[in-house]
Amino acid sequence: MKNQSVLLRTQTINSSRLPARDFIDTKIITRRENRIGPLFPDGIAYPKDRNDIHKIFHYSKKHRAQIVVNPCMGRI
Repeated sequence: MKNQSVLLRTQTINSSRLPARDFIDTKIITRRENRIGPLFPDGIAYPKDRNDIHKIFHYSKKHRAQIVVNPCMGRI
């Protein structure tokens, strides 16, 4: 556990490739908390309904970005 904590503090997270939007969280702290193994997403999305999901995937494809969709926080 200690080694993992040190690794997180020393890893560099690049800036998000996404322009700021109200439905995508691109803050470094949020991206670090939602990493997938050694990879950091460009943004975290919290969809509220099916339309949000379509909008998020279209947005990520348009910007060639990796987005984590968190259905629990969006309550879907």
